[in-house]
Amino acid sequence: MTYNELMIESLSSLLEDGEKLLYPIYGTLKAKKNNCFGYFGLTENYLLIALLQGSSKMIDWTTRVPLDLRKVIVKKCLFPQQYNICIEFNEGENACLRVSKKVYGIESQEDNLKGFIEYIQTR
Repeated sequence: MTYNELMIESLSSLLEDGEKLLYPIYGTLKAKKNNCFGYFGLTENYLLIALLQGSSKMIDWTTRVPLDLRKVIVKKCLFPQQYNICIEFNEGENACLRVSKKVYGIESQEDNLKGFIEYIQTR
């Protein structure tokens, strides 16, 4: 299974009836003690998260987070073509993602990253 297929399959498994997967991307969820690689996608009302187990192709943890947003901050990183996306929710913990425009094995990354950022900023 390719990385793109794994991303689509793992995020699609989180969809409920009538939902459509929007802008799936690969990135890093930045946490206090360690960072987790994973796949992130959107529906009209949820952020979908599927974290990988280490550097393997095994999904370790998944969740759906309501898009009840307080604020979204997007910053370009010092490394070329990388972005920090900090999402502040009205309830629950914030999510900070580091995402590259180009990812090996996922050709749609750049287009989906642009759509992902635009979508959450308009919420």
